[in-house]
Amino acid sequence: MLDSMRWRYRLSEARAFLQTERDLLVKGRAAELASLAARRKLVAESLSEMPASVAEANRAAVREIAAAARRNQRLLRAWLDGAAEAVRRLKAIDESRARIGAYRADGTRLAGAAAAPTTERRA
Repeated sequence: MLDSMRWRYRLSEARAFLQTERDLLVKGRAAELASLAARRKLVAESLSEMPASVAEANRAAVREIAAAARRNQRLLRAWLDGAAEAVRRLKAIDESRARIGAYRADGTRLAGAAAAPTTERRA
């Protein structure tokens, strides 16, 4: 009986953790997500020790937790893909900026034209 209660508590704890993780993913809080890594590992290890008989007795909760973990995984993947796309876009902008320079009226580039931004000084 006591062992069963402990496992139900662990399942409840895992469910709450996954909800917290989802909330942080939706809000885009990278630093807080990173700080959860150690706790995520502990929760996963805790559940991996669950006896088959307990998992069977709590089948609905185990399925719910598995679904929540998959959902978070999809959110995290989308989040990382979006961040990678933003990095690619910023690189493309930087590369374009490097190609921009000074040109003659006929469209040829002036030799030695600086691609770096210029500043204007006024007295």
